[in-house]
Amino acid sequence: QVVSVSGDGGLSMLLGELITVAAHKLPVKVVLFNNSTLGMVKLEMLVDGL
Repeated sequence: QVVSVSGDGGLSMLLGELITVAAHKLPVKVVLFNNSTLGMVKLEMLVDGL
């Protein structure tokens, strides 16, 4: 069993793989979290004290 877990910000990097999954009709489950943020940007802002 394959499960893909991603946040909404990372979805844009995942779209190519999702197209491949759909084209080959692979049994992949996708879990998408909508936290309305880009995790790396938020982390960099926290590190910089912003």
